[in-house]
Amino acid sequence: HGPATPVALGATDECALLTLPRHGAIVGSITLPEGLEAARLRVGLKGDDPYRAEGPLGNFRALDVGGHFRLRRVPAGRHTVEIRVDELRTPILEIEGVLVRSGELATDLRLQEIGIARALRVFDLEITDELGAAIPEGSIVWAANDDPDAVERPIVFRNGRGRFVSPPGGLRAEVNARGYRRLELPMIEERQRIVM
Repeated sequence: HGPATPVALGATDECALLTLPRHGAIVGSITLPEGLEAARLRVGLKGDDPYRAEGPLGNFRALDVGGHFRLRRVPAGRHTVEIRVDELRTPILEIEGVLVRSGELATDLRLQEIGIARALRVFDLEITDELGAAIPEGSIVWAANDDPDAVERPIVFRNGRGRFVSPPGGLRAEVNARGYRRLELPMIEERQRIVM
């Protein structure tokens, strides 16, 4: 769109000039912690629905392989940029007051090489039997240790590997696999071998 668009006024011959605000764009990059694929992260504007393809303001966008993102057609003004991980329902990081000017590319330095390692934990668990063979399939249900009413989040593991992310803080977990006893762990580490 151009900066001005003529708009007809009903059946009269008069016209008014309506000035429409132009959009800008936001670009940035994220430094990915080891074990977290770029495809699991989404970046967007606060107020958008991250689980729909289109939001009312910009769009929540996946990162490219190098961790870069670009939000297009962002209305002029100040915005809060949110970073989310697909399996977590709350943002892991918010950057407030990002200024977008009409027709310009916002390159706020706070959005360049954003470090998110402190905002989450990346788990890569090995699940084996007592002889060290990988358990083919099962589930891990985890919850935050510091909240007795924390929502329990299940994941499926396959071929003896369970990978997931969580907010910072200690986690407890329950591991289940067909043909094996249920295992309850009061604390799990980011890199851990679990023997069923």
